[in-house]
Amino acid sequence: MNSIIIEYEILPTCTSSTSSFASATINKTTADTTFTNVFTSDNTLAKTWSSTNNSVATVDSNGQVSIIGIGNTNITVTQATDGAHCAVSTNYQLIVTAPTFPISAAPNNTSFGTVSVSNNILQLHLRQDIHMLHPLIQLLVVQQQWHKMEINSPLRQVLQVKFR
Repeated sequence: MNSIIIEYEILPTCTSSTSSFASATINKTTADTTFTNVFTSDNTLAKTWSSTNNSVATVDSNGQVSIIGIGNTNITVTQATDGAHCAVSTNYQLIVTAPTFPISAAPNNTSFGTVSVSNNILQLHLRQDIHMLHPLIQLLVVQQQWHKMEINSPLRQVLQVKFR
């Protein structure tokens, strides 16, 4: 008599996991400190965290993010199936820009524009109606030495200062 043997394995079924971040998109500057975006999930297994662009931000095993530089990255968390709930993989977008500060003159607090710092470059963005800069611009930066100083606009509206 011929017989057929069928072997099979019954795989446990899982229920879709409910998971979310407090914010789908986070905007930060390079001057901001480390942070976490609260993640909730009904899956009980350990979380694995990653960043798609480690030159923008890194993330540790607890989901704490450290900002490295300007740009965009996705911070992703994954969890395996815990028997009751299906595997989880979800992310949020992190957008990191340079900080910007207003420039004004005392005593009348007249606004002249903004200043931003990125990759050791200080940029002064002057108002459109300011057509001439004083021929001698003095910037005092404690414990820094000038490496490069250039005016990169024909109208001299942006001054870049790069430090060593």
